[in-house]
Amino acid sequence: FVPNTVTAAVGDIIQFQFSNGNHTVTQSAQDTPCQPLQATVATAIHSGHIPFEDGQTTVGTFNMPVTSTDTMFLYCATGPHCQEGQVMIVNP
Repeated sequence: FVPNTVTAAVGDIIQFQFSNGNHTVTQSAQDTPCQPLQATVATAIHSGHIPFEDGQTTVGTFNMPVTSTDTMFLYCATGPHCQEGQVMIVNP
């Protein structure tokens, strides 16, 4: 993600825009990167699959309302994207 670190206040909305490939925005815990927090915390962030096809004229988007200033760890759960570095920290 670019940028891969964001500071946000409660009430802000972070918008993810994907202009190539297929992606997700998925929350993890600090000590279990690349693993969905949703497996143990039902309210954890998970956008679901956001597809993008070559030639598409609009970008895929996901809007994430910020509800806490706690540190949040996010990654893309598509294929090896997380392992390849598609990660982000909100409010480090």
